[in-house]
Amino acid sequence: PNSYVSDGITDEEIARWLRRPERNLSPIPYQPPVLISAQTGKGKNYFIMHRLREFAKRRGMGILYVSNRIALDLQQKQELAELTHLNRKIFQSDVDRLEDIEEFSNITVLTYHKLYHRLLDKNANEWCKRFRFVVLDECHFFYSDAFFNPFTGDILKRIPQMFSDAVRIYMTATFDDVFEPIRFYEALEDPRDFHEYFDTRSHKYYFPRDYSN
Repeated sequence: PNSYVSDGITDEEIARWLRRPERNLSPIPYQPPVLISAQTGKGKNYFIMHRLREFAKRRGMGILYVSNRIALDLQQKQELAELTHLNRKIFQSDVDRLEDIEEFSNITVLTYHKLYHRLLDKNANEWCKRFRFVVLDECHFFYSDAFFNPFTGDILKRIPQMFSDAVRIYMTATFDDVFEPIRFYEALEDPRDFHEYFDTRSHKYYFPRDYSN
C-alpha cells in the first residue's frame, strides 16, 4: 500500500475511472463512483489540486470541487489562485471577493450549501454537464451535518442523478457512518442489484492509517 494518495492513484487509474461499464454487465446507468479513504495529511486535496487537475486540463475536462465548510472553501481557492496564476494581491485585502469567485481555470469550487441551491436552479441539468469529475470532499458531511441540516439527504440523493455522466469522487478520513447512505443513493434506481454492482463496479481506495504520533 502507498502512503500518499498521489502515489497510489496514478494517471492510469484516473483513465480507468472514465471507462463506463458495459450495459449488459451493470444495471446502473451511471458512471461508477470513486471512494478515497485516507486520514488527514495523506494528500487527498493535493491529489485533486495537482494530479487530477492537470490530468483533466490536458483533456479539456471540467472539475467541480465541493467542500463542507467556508474556511476549507477559502483555503482551496487560495491554493488554486496560486496554481492558476490569479492575482492574489486582490484577495489579500478583500476576502469577500475571493469567497465570491468560483472559477479557477478548469476547476469550479463550491460549498455543499451553494451546490444545493445550484442543483435546484431551472438550468441545473445544463450546468451539471460542464463537469467530467465531481469531487465531494469531506463527504462525511452527509451524515455528520444531518443532525442540524435537513437537506443533506436531498443533496446526496440528487448528486448521482444529476451528475450521472461524471466521475463522482467521495473523499473522507471517516467513511464509517456515511458509507451506507452513499451506497443507497448511488444505487437508487435499482437497489436490488446494488451491493454486487457497488463491490464490483466502483473504484475504492483505502490508505492505511497511522496514528502513532
